[in-house]
Amino acid sequence: NPYLRVHSGINFVLLVDSFILLYLTSIFTSVLLLSPYDSVVLGLTAGTFTLVWLSYRRRVPWAYWIGAVIIALTGIFFAFFSLVNLLALFSGSSGSILFVLLFGWCALGSFRRSMTHLHPGYNSMYFGRDEEFGDIELEAGEMLAACPTCMAVLAIRPTMLRSSDRCPHCQNPLINERLAAKYEEE
Repeated sequence: NPYLRVHSGINFVLLVDSFILLYLTSIFTSVLLLSPYDSVVLGLTAGTFTLVWLSYRRRVPWAYWIGAVIIALTGIFFAFFSLVNLLALFSGSSGSILFVLLFGWCALGSFRRSMTHLHPGYNSMYFGRDEEFGDIELEAGEMLAACPTCMAVLAIRPTMLRSSDRCPHCQNPLINERLAAKYEEE
């Protein structure tokens, strides 16, 4: 199952991002809180991140969106640091270009991993739902296809599709006009 490999990769990213957020939490708590309280907050944060990571790894339902939020929050920090270094680059600091690229790449990767949680296939795999369509009986010449806009699964006859056909769920065209024009010419 390719989604299991994706889950393994996201699980590793969640672990790394949890460490990064834990490090940022330690910086903020050491500045904002008194000595005994910063250790308590840091310990609770470390325990929470560990619990979320272990639960996400075992695909526990409550950890799904919390894991996505942790990854997205880290992406926001990366984007912020990239923007700060971009401003430093415009101020004349030539060493900042490496950090702009590095933090920008990390932000993009974190946002992409976070957005994976919106994919219906990954969602089904995580929650253990079966994606099989075995009980759907198709007529001769029909096949299953997804709407390019809303990803609704539709039974279609490819030879009968026209550029005017629309998805019954979102009312958007099922075929790109340029693609339809290309094949209608042939």
